[in-house]
Order: sequence, then structure tokens, then C-alpha cells
Amino acid sequence: MKMYLEGMSKRELIELIKGLMREMRQLKKELGYERSEKLSEMFKPAVPNDEAPKKPGAKEGHDGVTRPMPEKVDEKKKLFLRTCPQGHRLVKIKETRSRTVEDIELIRRLKIIEYELQGYYCKTCKKKVFPRVFDAMPHFRLGMNFCNYVCERKFAYRMSFNMIQKDLLKNFGLRVSQATLVNAIHAVASLLGKKYEAYKSLLREGRFVHIDETGWRVKGTNMWLWKFRSKDIVVTVIDKHRSHDVPERILGKKYKGSMIHDGFPAYNLLAGEHQQCWTHITRHSRNALKKYPDSKEVKKVHEALKRMYRDAKHTRKSKAARKRFEARMKYLLAKRHRNPDIIKLKSFMKAHFDELFVFVAKRIDGTNNAAEQSIRHDVVIRKISGGNRSDNGREDYAVLSSAMQTCQLRNEDFSELVMNELKSTANG
Repeated sequence: MKMYLEGMSKRELIELIKGLMREMRQLKKELGYERSEKLSEMFKPAVPNDEAPKKPGAKEGHDGVTRPMPEKVDEKKKLFLRTCPQGHRLVKIKETRSRTVEDIELIRRLKIIEYELQGYYCKTCKKKVFPRVFDAMPHFRLGMNFCNYVCERKFAYRMSFNMIQKDLLKNFGLRVSQATLVNAIHAVASLLGKKYEAYKSLLREGRFVHIDETGWRVKGTNMWLWKFRSKDIVVTVIDKHRSHDVPERILGKKYKGSMIHDGFPAYNLLAGEHQQCWTHITRHSRNALKKYPDSKEVKKVHEALKRMYRDAKHTRKSKAARKRFEARMKYLLAKRHRNPDIIKLKSFMKAHFDELFVFVAKRIDGTNNAAEQSIRHDVVIRKISGGNRSDNGREDYAVLSSAMQTCQLRNEDFSELVMNELKSTANG
């Protein structure tokens, strides 16, 4: 065997090693080793014996917090006893006790309304006119409460169409098809189309915007879901591109506000002031520390970046403070480092030096956590539904996701928003 290997060329040895590796992977797959390795990665390692787990609950001496008593009582009931639990006769005393219970009323029923529309004739227009039903979309038999209920279950509670069907059947005795649910969602999305465009206009006029993107699938094709979030507006866009054209189309070519993002290269071509996300910067240094746990150099850089961001976050907003922290960063970047991950991180910060401390001079956030929190909702829905099955579904999702999350930021009721839009459309 030794003589056989010695007589082989370098290329033949490489091919032999590749073949042996393929056979080893196949054997592992047949024996189930790969599956066991993947399952072990899913679980966190157990707590070592020398490290006792933290005791759950509040610390000793912490004041307890109880549910506040309601200010209004809807119903009062008096309870009496004739005998004690052992069946003995009782004597009434002056002492009484009170107990307040908060409960919900499970009143769910299907309501069928038949409208009688009085007809009129307009001599000027020379045609018949009838009153408008405001509780339902035109040419749609199911009412607006049904449509709002379906939209909230789909987008706010992340329920699948199968679960919504079961929910309607169990709670209301209403049997509907998935096509009916899709039509209800499309009806509401069509109604909120103008509101969606208004959100975009307000976004362009805002003084800052958080941007993030994640993968999305439409009809089995890979696309991208973009999330734009300002103080009280959220705009969702699903597009096949992951280039600067998408945010440029939403914000405009002459956007004057500040953009907070994670440093994706597509954002570099956008007009406006940029703020790099400090969560991503410290995450890169933390990953380098995990990769090189014994490196004092990496640990010092990571601690310096964490301390710098903590100080910058709590300092008073001013241009002088920004210059002060930029001077601290220049001192850190001027030091010589040998670790390749730290050198890569330093080159990124040097290339975007003017975008590191914008938040110190302006009232904006130094991280992109707001956009990531908004996009997390879509990631959960993506795991449940896998994306959209049609282009109409993609557009409906963008509109309703924007409206739902904007209502949450503004503490508005989504159903009231839909009803107001329906009435304004009818009056217009």
C-alpha cells in the first residue's frame, strides 16, 4: 500500500482523498452520525456543576407587584350559605368579605343582516341611485368585521389560512374557503392602497429612517423584503432586487434625512446622512473574541468599542461631543493590530468614519434595532407560510404589514382605520 501511494502523482492523491471523503460522508449519513451532530447543535450545553443556575423570580427584599383593582364594577353579586361544608347549621354574623373577579364574556355569533335599499331617481343625472352599505366592501357578501378579523389573525397573530378557517368554524360556525380569505385580505389591501402611498410620502419627509432587508419567497422565487421605519411609520416593500434602487425609489434621490442601517454596501450609493449600526460593529468584535478567546489584542479592542458606544449613547447631544468621540476613534484606529478580523473591522470603520457618530450630534438612534424589531415579525410569518404564492399576495402583504405595524406605533386601532378609509372612499 505504501509503495502504491508513493507511485501516485499529486493530482491522483488529491482525487483519492476526495473519493475517500465522499465515502466517509455517505457512511456517516447511513449510520445517522450527521443527524445526531445536527441535533446536538440545536441544544445549548448544560450548565457546569460548579456554576449553579440563577434562581427564578424576584430577588429577596423586592416589593411584590399585584394587579391593580379595577375602577369600575359592572355587576355585583351576593353569596349566602345555609350550612357549613360539614352540613351544620350556621348563625349569621356582621362580618362580610368582598372579592373582585375580572372575567371576559365569550359572546361570538354569526350575524346576518339584510339591507333594504330605498331607490331614488336623479333628474339631473337621469339615473337611479341607491344608498351605500358602509359595513361591507362593494360586491363582497361578507362584512367588514369579517375582513378585519381575517387580516388581524393573518398579520397580527401570524395564523395560517388553515388555522383561520378552524377559528371561524369553531367560534362563529362560519365555513369559508381559503379563496374567500384571500379575497377578504385583497379587499382590505385595495382599500388601504392610498394610505400606503401616504406612508411613503411621510417617510420621505421624516428626519430619519431605519432600513433593513431579509430574504422572502414569492411563487417559489427568491426575493427580498425591505423594511423602512421612522418614528411612527413602517413601510414594507417586497422586491426581486437587493440593490440601492429599492430604497432610492422609496426615499427619493434627494433624501435629506439620516439613514440608520447595518452597513450593507447597497446603502453607500444613497443620498443623505448615514449612521452605521453600532450593534453590528460590536457584534463583529464579539465574534472575533469568540474566534480568538485567548487574544488579548481582540479583547482590548472589543472592550474599547463597547465602552466607546456606551459613553456616546449617554453623552449630551452636540457637535462638540461628536468631534470628541471621533478623536477617540482615531486614536484606536491608529494603533497597530495583527489579528485579521480586527484589521478587517478597522478597515470598515475607516471607510465609514464619518458615519460612526452621527447619533451623538443628532437625536437619532445609534443602532438599527428598530428596523430589526419590525422585520422580526415578518421572519416569523415567513417560517409559517413560506412567503407569498402570487404577485397580488405580495402586494397585499406589503400594504397590510405596513398598516398593521404603523397602527401599533401610533397606538391606533386597525379596524377603525379600515372603517374610516371605507367611509372616506364612499364619500369621495
